[in-house]
Amino acid sequence: TTTTTTTTTTTTTTTTTTTTTTTTTTTTTTPACTVVAFGGLSAGSQNIIKATATSLADAASGTFTFSRVGNFPGYTSTYPNYPNAIAYNDNNKLLYGYIANKLYYINVSTSSPSTTATQVGNNLAKGTAAATIVNNLYYYVATGSDELHVVTFSANGKSIVSDTVVVAHLASSQVMSFGDIAVDVDQNTIYLAFTAAGVSYFSTFVIGTSTYSVISTGVTGLNQIFFTPDGTLLSANTVTGELYIVNKTTGASTLLTTNNSWKWNDATSSLTCA
Repeated sequence: TTTTTTTTTTTTTTTTTTTTTTTTTTTTTTPACTVVAFGGLSAGSQNIIKATATSLADAASGTFTFSRVGNFPGYTSTYPNYPNAIAYNDNNKLLYGYIANKLYYINVSTSSPSTTATQVGNNLAKGTAAATIVNNLYYYVATGSDELHVVTFSANGKSIVSDTVVVAHLASSQVMSFGDIAVDVDQNTIYLAFTAAGVSYFSTFVIGTSTYSVISTGVTGLNQIFFTPDGTLLSANTVTGELYIVNKTTGASTLLTTNNSWKWNDATSSLTCA
């Protein structure tokens, strides 16, 4: 008998794979945004005050510091609520204001507290107490009416070339009083806060379509309105000095601060981060 033995050898090979994961962290830095607004003081003053917030968050909470940047001439007891119709042009840094039936300008990038504004060449077709700048054009509501005018300036912004009525009746021929207008950062939508026939209105005028719409009536807390560069609408109350944040969709306002420095005849702002 023959016995055959077979031996089988099995070899196992183990392969180890090492995976290296690289994690990249990207840090996004939000650029600083200095928010600047301007106002003409009430209670017998022709001074122009600059309000500065060091961030959009500070502006949204009403945290501003104040300084004087110049004055508009012509204040008398005959014009106790002026300068008014204040509007700022980001393109040439000129701040416009209306007082004693004359329109003036001051370059706030070079002015000092003692700087006196210069009268614009020619004059407005009508008086005004509410204005805003849109793409170098000066829009204003004519005193004692509901007419919306647009003014074109010379290339340097220091002389009036034309003054045209763009909307004959914003409020059904009612006299618009004690209010303000301000253009949103889209440079197309003008917001209006005013009183007519004893009723307070919050409304818009869309320049591109020449469409006027009333958002709400009977609103409170709306007076001297202006925008921050992120499209936040603020309102300064001339009588109380309170500052509000305004809901653009409803006109509802929320109190931010009772700082009496906000007792302004009118207000305007830069729409870019300074």
